[in-house]
Amino acid sequence: MQSLYDFLPKIGVTVIQADFSRYIVDVNRPHISETLVGRYNKSAIYTSDTWHDPILSDDTANLMIHDRMSNYYHPYHNALEKILNRTKRQFGYAHLLDLHSFHGPLHESICLGSRNNKTAKTLHPYMHDALSSAFSNIANNKIFCGGFITQKYGAMDDIEALQIELRYSEYLKDGTYDGDRFPEIDPLKFDYTKERLKRAFQEIIQLQSTQPSKIYYFSGNHSAVTSLARRVP
Repeated sequence: MQSLYDFLPKIGVTVIQADFSRYIVDVNRPHISETLVGRYNKSAIYTSDTWHDPILSDDTANLMIHDRMSNYYHPYHNALEKILNRTKRQFGYAHLLDLHSFHGPLHESICLGSRNNKTAKTLHPYMHDALSSAFSNIANNKIFCGGFITQKYGAMDDIEALQIELRYSEYLKDGTYDGDRFPEIDPLKFDYTKERLKRAFQEIIQLQSTQPSKIYYFSGNHSAVTSLARRVP
């Protein structure tokens, strides 16, 4: 998925991305000790995949909790917070876009999540308008209303955070993301979707550049095609 957004640095967007699977550790989950290890939709370290199949031989074997948190989870969040704070010092505030992809249960191409309009009061409507010119069906705070990253950083002073969920079918081959097959890119879909995303981001950056205050965009991407595979041959 990262290559869908490789145009962002060229148009002035700072990007941070995790180059590891969320099956190692999910940086979009809180590091609360009571739920640190467990179900994929609740915990940073999963004991089963998104199809509820066990990842480990048992719930405690080979977790390497300390290594996963110290080598992956905390460095990601430390880097993210450092960039946001630096941006606020330079421009007065920062915008964070947390980029994801999904398959069901929605039928829309994109879902924008701002914790029910709490974390991106300015950014959310701007992003919705820009994407609407390229994508005909967009959901807002519908199931995907923003995860831990959106909630945590969007609650900080002078930061707006918005989660963007892009449907798999917008760039993957049909039938390669809901079973045992490794997900495959559909070149035509991919290029078409990438161009539409690029136009939308350019539009919103151009819009903001006409405002009295300059807004600096930050994008955090931690969803990868490889993490979609149920079992890799």
